[in-house]
Amino acid sequence: GKGFVMAEEDVGKHISQVVEHRETAIKLKVLSDKNRQEVTKSIAMMRKEHPGIAISVKTRHAIRSVLNQCKEVVDDMRSDGLLDEGDAERLNQATKKREKNIRDFS
Repeated sequence: GKGFVMAEEDVGKHISQVVEHRETAIKLKVLSDKNRQEVTKSIAMMRKEHPGIAISVKTRHAIRSVLNQCKEVVDDMRSDGLLDEGDAERLNQATKKREKNIRDFS
């Protein structure tokens, strides 16, 4: 959804640099804008009709971000000598288990 909209915006900004034929570039820009607007409208309708889905997606994203930060902290602490290899491995395994639980919950 959002990634597609952002990609279409980028395409619209750079189409004239990629396509030399002016009329073709204009047609592609119009098509890109139309696609972007349709997807944006669809996303808005989905959020309105199914607000729980948007909340669920945001929650999963937040959980993944926290787990990624946990892995980085464990790696940093290991590198700084604050954790030995065994402790770092146990913490990484616990993080992987939680990541698996999130994937399996889908």
